[in-house]
Amino acid sequence: MTENTNNNEWRSKKEIAAHFGIGLRTVTDWMRRRIMPFVKVGGVVRFCVPDCEAAVRKYLVNSRA
Repeated sequence: MTENTNNNEWRSKKEIAAHFGIGLRTVTDWMRRRIMPFVKVGGVVRFCVPDCEAAVRKYLVNSRA
């Protein structure tokens, strides 16, 4: 994870789904497949926005112009 994260960059599953415009089931699937990095402490799951954006960027497909 990035070294200089601050508290306002950590989001819940619902917030990260809204950030990417995807459903909660997709977030859960990406967590299961280890596409989306997350931290789980007890029963609380949190996502670091810059880390998630970098992880999803790896799957970016460039269109042919």
